[in-house]
Amino acid sequence: FIQEYTLLSKIDHPNIVKIFKQGFSDTHAYTAMEYFERGNLRSRMGGAVDQRSVIALVSQIAGALSVIHDLGVVHRDLKPENLLLRADGSVVLTDFGIAKSIFQSDNPDLALTRHGDLIGTPSYMSPEQVSGQRITPQTDFYSLGVVMFELLSGQRPFQADTLVSILALQAREPTPMLPKEHAVLQPVVDKLMAKDPGLRYARAQDLPRDLALVRQGE
Repeated sequence: FIQEYTLLSKIDHPNIVKIFKQGFSDTHAYTAMEYFERGNLRSRMGGAVDQRSVIALVSQIAGALSVIHDLGVVHRDLKPENLLLRADGSVVLTDFGIAKSIFQSDNPDLALTRHGDLIGTPSYMSPEQVSGQRITPQTDFYSLGVVMFELLSGQRPFQADTLVSILALQAREPTPMLPKEHAVLQPVVDKLMAKDPGLRYARAQDLPRDLALVRQGE
């Protein structure tokens, strides 16, 4: 709780939630943050979202990730419920409760999830989170790829009846194909969701560039 406030109090970015105050009463801890009357991104996922809107939303999320990654922080739980919508339709990254600092420590073990830990939301979890491997900024890119796929197709890329089955699909199965009308974005989604973190985007700043090229080719 304190870690989240400490992190966010350092950041002033239009696509990262603003925290105004943190405090403690006799029985509760509280945070005062900006209010989002439109709720979270899940509210827009009743069906596929138009391509232009998806490109705009994903570009904004990439901007937020660029800022936190430059601070040496990985969010680790990027999903529609943690992406809030302002009145103007812009998207804001929130809920840094399980975010992890990995670059500002001399102890490499801090970049690893302890054996047996399962940190994140299974449907948006990267293969390295599933297997307990090293967490890097590319971990957030995989989750963003899942969100992007869901926005474009109206459904998650991997679905199963059990937690174990979902995790197995995340770890091994290739990324499904997008609907034909969004095929031009398949290379971007495939790169975000590559099973090998080394094949994903190197930096969040590179993603809006590729999305802009798609827009130019329309």
